Amino acid sequence: PLGFLPGGVASIGTGISGDGRTVVGYSAINLGSRGAQRAFRWTEEGGMRELPPSPGDAQSWAYAISRDSSTVVGVTGDNLFPTFRRMPARWRGDGTPEELGLPPGATAAAARTVSATGDVIAGDATPMSGSGGRGFRWTLATGSQLIGVAAGHSSSDIVGMNSDGSILVGSGGVPGVISGQHAIMWTQTTGVIDLNVYFASLGIDLMGYVLNEAIAVSDDGLTFVGRGSIQNGPTPSDRIDRAWIVTIPATAFIAAVFYG
Repeated sequence: PLGFLPGGVASIGTGISGDGRTVVGYSAINLGSRGAQRAFRWTEEGGMRELPPSPGDAQSWAYAISRDSSTVVGVTGDNLFPTFRRMPARWRGDGTPEELGLPPGATAAAARTVSATGDVIAGDATPMSGSGGRGFRWTLATGSQLIGVAAGHSSSDIVGMNSDGSILVGSGGVPGVISGQHAIMWTQTTGVIDLNVYFASLGIDLMGYVLNEAIAVSDDGLTFVGRGSIQNGPTPSDRIDRAWIVTIPATAFIAAVFYG
């Protein structure tokens, strides 16, 4: 076990560097009369060290670390009334938090995933309009930008990307669908698209399953993994969840495999 931060009572690991030597996550701590979460970075040599929130914030969460271990991403803010502040952030070097800024039209956001060298960051944002959540993508050149939703979807949420950040994956809300979500992909060329529709257009047989969420994608963008389901009856409780992997090789061969 990695333990927890001083004054802590629990901890959760959420990401690991490419060489396996650095782990990030967050630890529950006692903060005066209330509990709180604080992001951490752990190495075998240095143990668990806090990644603090921005000045004035009470909490921080770390959700991912770049493959080269240079950049940790997550959230700084607070989840108590009346603040409810949630700002996407990164920690580099000495661990000082750097807020990424909100996408235009958003009231809150969380950084969930990061490219191999820390140059691209993505996650989810809450629009000011009160509509469903929106995925966002950040680079130093563009700042935080909303990526929109797939056709027929009401929301988007990004949780993974390939090594250079050119392909983002996650899930989108689909009104009127029992499962409630479909797996999505974003690229600069395609925008946000439903992977169920995209894979079907390539001739992939999903065998009656619905791809509910894409969680990761390979560096070359040819292999996707995530969570899917099949209905064994008319209600949500009749849903059977399965892990899935879909590979689109450079040749004409295409395969879909479900596990569980």
